[in-house]
Amino acid sequence: MEDKDAKIGLLGDIGIDPRIKRWLKSSAFVYFVKSRIEHLVGMATGKGESNYYRHLWSQDYCYQRMTEGFDRLKDLRAKHSFDVHLIIWPLLVDYKPYAFAPIHERVKREAETRGFKVFDLVETFASLSYRKLQVTAEDNVHPNGLGHRQAAESYVSWVYDRGYYKQH
Repeated sequence: MEDKDAKIGLLGDIGIDPRIKRWLKSSAFVYFVKSRIEHLVGMATGKGESNYYRHLWSQDYCYQRMTEGFDRLKDLRAKHSFDVHLIIWPLLVDYKPYAFAPIHERVKREAETRGFKVFDLVETFASLSYRKLQVTAEDNVHPNGLGHRQAAESYVSWVYDRGYYKQH
């Protein structure tokens, strides 16, 4: 890890002071430039799309695995009489426009056809700058404490507003 923290892979593993690299990684501008350069390098070298998630969800097997899992969950739901609440967590990226909205819609549609209740956090997260929700500037997957708090509060409101919670 120390070796990785002292190099910039995009520039052919050029050595750098780890403190400077941490500072560069915290910059939204540097992150934007890095992602654009990676995209251009991918296009120039014929590797195409460098976005892992876009590539992943462009594969039919990904949707097939999702629907198979949903079918098994639907069967368990019927057998054991429980509700399924699916929470869709968005990537921490610019939400105007949100590039993964079609994926969210497809997941939501597949879940709802099986009787699942679906809550998409994209509107919750879009109410703030995605940068305020990130643990680090380069991590667009894992929300920080504020992101988790926003998600939990929104989910609880969603459950109560729809009457899904019933006191015994």
